[in-house]
Amino acid sequence: MQVDKLIGLVVFLAGVCLLCFTFLLACHLFFNPSGLKRFMDLVGELKEEVYLEAQPFGKVPIVGLGPAVTQLIKLLTYLIPVGLLWVMGSIGARIAEAGVKILKSK
Repeated sequence: MQVDKLIGLVVFLAGVCLLCFTFLLACHLFFNPSGLKRFMDLVGELKEEVYLEAQPFGKVPIVGLGPAVTQLIKLLTYLIPVGLLWVMGSIGARIAEAGVKILKSK
């Protein structure tokens, strides 16, 4: 019986530690927004208009991503860390909840 309580306590503390880590990471990103800009490196350089070098005509514009799609991609790159923090928080809460259930079991 005591082993079950000990396992429940360890699982609960692991969930709480993961929640604390998620909270500290969110605070770090909130106070240091340059960390969010590193996610833009995953996308690379976004060009709104791309030019093709054609021999007789010089530079010929090709339809690029466009400003609306470029802004949408930039917005999505800022939502990626928010989503990752949400997933980490929900996993930490579920682990802590499982620890509480183990502690309450007979």
